[in-house]
Amino acid sequence: KDVFIAGSDKVFVKAKAEIVDNRLWVWSLKVKEPKFVKYGYTPYTTGNLINKNNLPASTFSNLN
Repeated sequence: KDVFIAGSDKVFVKAKAEIVDNRLWVWSLKVKEPKFVKYGYTPYTTGNLINKNNLPASTFSNLN
């Protein structure tokens, strides 16, 4: 997995992720109030997020 989250300080930490009812749930005990998430940003990603058609998810973030 290649999912990271951060609080308002934008200090990203590796996160746990799970898909439940077609939604990606992301969390880490190190981030009390998550504000940001990013996926697929490491140089050699081990990400394996796919959609219902078995197509891989592209890199994404909500940093705006």
